[in-house]
Amino acid sequence: MVKKAKSKTAKPNSKSKSGAGRVKAARSVGPAKTKSVRTKPPAKPGKAATPLQRSLVELRDFALSYPETVEDFPWGHTTVKVRGKIFLFLEERDDALTWALKLPYSGEEALRLPFTRSTPYGMGKHGWVSAAMQPGDLPVETMRNWIDESFRAVAPKAVAAKAPAPPPQKE
Repeated sequence: MVKKAKSKTAKPNSKSKSGAGRVKAARSVGPAKTKSVRTKPPAKPGKAATPLQRSLVELRDFALSYPETVEDFPWGHTTVKVRGKIFLFLEERDDALTWALKLPYSGEEALRLPFTRSTPYGMGKHGWVSAAMQPGDLPVETMRNWIDESFRAVAPKAVAAKAPAPPPQKE
């Protein structure tokens, strides 16, 4: 006959007022490490590139022109980060250019456009706006202004101060 081994975990002592004999909860030893899903970055547009691919690369390059920005590919999406914080999601999906930006000042105006929506996963309540659009749906200058706004909203003040002056607003 095989005897069952006794559990070595201590049972909490409900009678003790000092807390002696209580089981301590397990503590994590640091932040959980998650791996980014890496995909191949979009190539520089060639002669055969579609207008959608050219727009994606142009906007990505513009976002990467800001100080201390890097490109990353978590969840298989192209993202642009400043000091580890995402300020732009950018992807080509279903023959559309999809993006998400933090727009604390012009977000309400952007949400009036037919191809935009509040970003899901609770990000919309913090000023994030998403869109799926075709090239030509929105002037490139407007997208550049929004990328600038998102960068300045996410970047630390010292980094944002190093950025070139925001693009002029056309009225």
